[in-house]
Amino acid sequence: FGRPSEFSLHIQCSYRMATEEAILFDRIDYFIDEAPDNRLFNAVHKLQGQLEGLTVEAVEVNRLGDLTLRFAGGVTLLALPMSSDADDECWRFWNDDLWPDQHTVVYGDHVELHGPGDACCGICE
Repeated sequence: FGRPSEFSLHIQCSYRMATEEAILFDRIDYFIDEAPDNRLFNAVHKLQGQLEGLTVEAVEVNRLGDLTLRFAGGVTLLALPMSSDADDECWRFWNDDLWPDQHTVVYGDHVELHGPGDACCGICE
């Protein structure tokens, strides 16, 4: 494959990052305490050196749009769409180097490809 590519992930649904032993942080942490010193920012800042440069070893997406990223070192990021509304964006994924101006977007009940060659399909298809 050559050099590793940088992929971007934007999550707007429930999520958590964890090891097998503990939850490192989750979406609810954002709402605990006052910004900018809420529990999520504190947890990410504390783990920043450990999280930078993590290599993704596996990616799984199921029929409901649940996303699991397994990183080297036993860390897992899980994104769980929690809406059945077709207008609710849950998460999106892109790589501008490989697919300029294209984003794969998961909504509550379907997946769309935004950009050149737009496409749409139900999650269960």
